Amino acid sequence: MGMCQAWQNRPVRSLATVNRTADTILIGEKHEKANLFDWGPGALISGVNWWDSFSPGLHPDGSRRAAAYPNGPDGAITARHNDFAHFAFCDGHVKAMKPAATNPNPRTRPADNLWDAARN
Repeated sequence: MGMCQAWQNRPVRSLATVNRTADTILIGEKHEKANLFDWGPGALISGVNWWDSFSPGLHPDGSRRAAAYPNGPDGAITARHNDFAHFAFCDGHVKAMKPAATNPNPRTRPADNLWDAARN
């Protein structure tokens, strides 16, 4: 299976199967500089990094060390508002948060990963 097929074949989840709609991110801010890939897949924060040379897709991870975009704790989210970004949640509300706070540590705090619609 090719890389694009592997990404496209991820399971789709209906809203009824999201256990914590008020705590699960649906959309986050992502800004690119005049990039051809701002549309379509380039606009997604998919959690994969194999197309980062075109348009980054990594989720935030607060346990990462500081590094240049998109390899730092904010992932592909751009914190343009005093280190905050806007996030729309599955229940419809929008909240400004520090990107790394949306997934503080996926290994030691998986229940706090706001990008994981399957968590309990």
